[in-house]
Amino acid sequence: MYLRDLIRSITGHNIIPIDAQNSIHCTMVKCLKQSLNNLKNTIFYAKRPNDVSNNTCDNNCLEKKIVEEFNTLSKGLRANWLSGSGYPDIEILDVSTGTPVGYIEVKATARSDMRSPRDFYVSPGRIVSINLERCPDGRIHFHIEVLPKLTSYKIHGDAPHIMVLVKIYQLQDCSLPKGMPHECKCWKIKEFSIHDLYSLELKTKVEFNTDYHEIITNCPRL
Repeated sequence: MYLRDLIRSITGHNIIPIDAQNSIHCTMVKCLKQSLNNLKNTIFYAKRPNDVSNNTCDNNCLEKKIVEEFNTLSKGLRANWLSGSGYPDIEILDVSTGTPVGYIEVKATARSDMRSPRDFYVSPGRIVSINLERCPDGRIHFHIEVLPKLTSYKIHGDAPHIMVLVKIYQLQDCSLPKGMPHECKCWKIKEFSIHDLYSLELKTKVEFNTDYHEIITNCPRL
């Protein structure tokens, strides 16, 4: 399934491709690139590399800093940080109309391997029910009812969807600010790339899981 099909089914809105002839699209991409270049000397504090994007030790996360830089650079567009978990992270609005012109997902990694199947994922929402049907040919049909959650609340219109992929590195000789938890580490941007997600195709892994508490509570002990 393509990301654009999933988003349309969850939100009713379309992902549209970046148009090199569209001045708003060009301005958005230009400001994103400049914002990231301006942040290359910024130190981020986080326990893990992927926490640099959002869940940092001092709440000075990469997503917020991108929004701040973008709004300093752009006059006709405004970036809003869509706080909380769930896709996407940032909304770009046309100031003159108030309509969304772009949605941004920010990912930070220190890994050289770009092949993890969960590098990027989108949850459609809370699963309400699942019904299984076994077909005569041995296949199993899953009928899943989903109540859309965070992603459906964040997306308000047809617009391009963009991935900002930031490769970071850990600073070895770096003193933590006073009061910072000792397990935090210092990170800087090494390089970045920006990608149009219109053609992104997603894979699905069906998995049923539980925890030990459910087993102990609901399964007779032998």
